[in-house]
Amino acid sequence: MASLISTTDLYEAAFYLIEGYKLEKVEIVNQNRKEMGKFILSGEGIQKAQVVYLNGEAAVNVMNFRRTYNQLTTLVGQAKRELREMQAPGSI
Repeated sequence: MASLISTTDLYEAAFYLIEGYKLEKVEIVNQNRKEMGKFILSGEGIQKAQVVYLNGEAAVNVMNFRRTYNQLTTLVGQAKRELREMQAPGSI
C-alpha cells in the first residue's frame, strides 16, 4: 500500500520526486501569516526516503534537483494564483 507524506519543504519534496515518488497535490496553507505550498506525495516506501532525507543522507544529481525544485516553485505560484482568483470578489 502506498503511503502519504506532506511537507512544506521544497527541498524535501524535490528529493522525493527525484527518487520516483508521486506528487498527489499542491495546497496553499498559511503558516506564520505567510502563504506556503504544501506538497502531498505518495509511494511505496516513502517513509524510508523521509528518514534518509531527515538524517542528512540524501544524495541527488544536482541538475535534476535544480530542475525539479524549479518545477515545484512554479506549481506553488500557480496554486497561489488560482487561490487568489477563487477568493476574488465576483468569482464563482
